[in-house]
Amino acid sequence: MDPKTKQLLYISKFAAIDCIPAIKPYLPHAVKAGASKEEIMTAYISNVPSRSLIHALPKLKEVSDSLDEILISSSA
Repeated sequence: MDPKTKQLLYISKFAAIDCIPAIKPYLPHAVKAGASKEEIMTAYISNVPSRSLIHALPKLKEVSDSLDEILISSSA
């Protein structure tokens, strides 16, 4: 399995169990492996259980903000 897919699977897995603290360490690895912000956010949101989607929206913002920080620091 290629590194990008592997990182996206980790993010998906932790999204499915609603564990944001476990997702954050994988974000820089996913970016380094070539995943775009859109791919990472899709991996996150597509695996949040539908019954908890409304509760996932603030967490989605948290993941997005963390990802923005990583992308800014990696481009500097």
